[in-house]
Amino acid sequence: MQLGGFDLGIFDQAIRSYAAFSLPVSPVKNYHHEFPADFSLLGDHFSPILALAAPLYWVWDDPRVLLVLQAALFAAGAPLVRGIAARALARAGSAPDLRFVNACAFVYAVGWPLMTAARGGFHEVAFAVPLTLAMFHQALARRYTMVLVTAFLLTGVKEDLGLVVGCYGVVLLVRSGRARDMPGLRTGAALAIAGPVRSPRCRSRG
Repeated sequence: MQLGGFDLGIFDQAIRSYAAFSLPVSPVKNYHHEFPADFSLLGDHFSPILALAAPLYWVWDDPRVLLVLQAALFAAGAPLVRGIAARALARAGSAPDLRFVNACAFVYAVGWPLMTAARGGFHEVAFAVPLTLAMFHQALARRYTMVLVTAFLLTGVKEDLGLVVGCYGVVLLVRSGRARDMPGLRTGAALAIAGPVRSPRCRSRG
């Protein structure tokens, strides 16, 4: 099996820094991009969610722990896809079909996008997979507090994902307006406004 070692090396060094209670620094990245030696990765991509992986290095001080983490994050999406499919059927007025929802989860799990991502080594966007699916699932269940929590975490994965949150806020606004769901309307408005605000680099580039 071939793995992309460049990104894995960068994130290994960054998360090791977090594990030592320091700002994330990667000598590999800084040398490659000709950044200053002590340049923080947060100045390149805003991904503070990587700090959540730091405790794993206290248990197993090895870059392979990130590959295990990424596999776990991808796997966490399977039951969420299953739940989304089941709720979509229920909203359409169809009876639950276990074969269909299980097939949806299976297709997700063996899909080419995840296989390609796994082959490329570790990347912070792995956190976005279950968080995005969780945001969709919680919205379908009308658990809007959890929608806000997952959306907030999603914006900590990478700076441009705030735009994804904002776009989904517009979708939620339209859907909740049709259903006259006031909590959904308020949540959709919050996401539509706050999502882009949480994408500072995208705003500065614009």
